[in-house]
Amino acid sequence: MKIRVLLAYYHLPNVLLFTAHFKLELGGQYNWNLHYGTKTIKIPFPTSSTFEIIKYAYLALDSIFKEGYNYKKAGVIITGISGDTTQQLSMFEYENPKHKILMPVLDKINLKLGDKIKFGGQDLKQKWKMRQEHLSLCYSSKLKDIITVKC
Repeated sequence: MKIRVLLAYYHLPNVLLFTAHFKLELGGQYNWNLHYGTKTIKIPFPTSSTFEIIKYAYLALDSIFKEGYNYKKAGVIITGISGDTTQQLSMFEYENPKHKILMPVLDKINLKLGDKIKFGGQDLKQKWKMRQEHLSLCYSSKLKDIITVKC
């Protein structure tokens, strides 16, 4: 949604997937199954559609995923960002015009109702929690983290 608020378009999603960076000792044995995969897919046309990024991200994921690895982290990085007036258009391939109408409507509903509309590939119940054991203190944004000195 943030990219649509900026009236920006993208055409190079980069998908990355990796196991732990170092061999892990599991039950007295070392786990040597280390894998790092990354793939950038060029979308033939600039888009700001979530449908398109999901479609192309899954294509990239299929090409780098290997069975039998315990992956630790995955992500999608959006590159190739351009403004709505500086797009290189294609004669034969173009964004679905229905997406241009639908995406702002979805954004408005999610803004009003608090992200109630999800896509099929999303974790609907959010079963996972981000691990945040080693966060730095927020000295400038949280009053409880400000250091106080008493003399």
